[in-house]
Amino acid sequence: MLGFSFKPPMRPPFADIITTLVQSGTPPIVSIDIPSGWDVDKGPITAAGSYLEPAVLISLTAPKMAAQHFQGERHYAGGRFVPPELAARYGIESYSSMYKGVYQSMQCILPGDGQE
Repeated sequence: MLGFSFKPPMRPPFADIITTLVQSGTPPIVSIDIPSGWDVDKGPITAAGSYLEPAVLISLTAPKMAAQHFQGERHYAGGRFVPPELAARYGIESYSSMYKGVYQSMQCILPGDGQE
């Protein structure tokens, strides 16, 4: 609902929508890139009042700093839109070329899930 440039306070009607989602507990929430109510670098903004705690986070291109605060069940990174400079800097070029035309996502391993 809210973009990564979100800054509190949360404006209507978003505050009510997020509060309702948080209080309902269902259905599980999937957030794309940054959950609503989170700062892209610092994670959940408690000053915002309510913020989403999604069950699934899908990071576009690469996890953002806020992803270290993610406590959900699954975290994926996806997309084939890595700028050439970023790909060269982090050695992504050969990795992404192995998967052309196939799945363009990967599951990120979360600390404490026994898969590290």
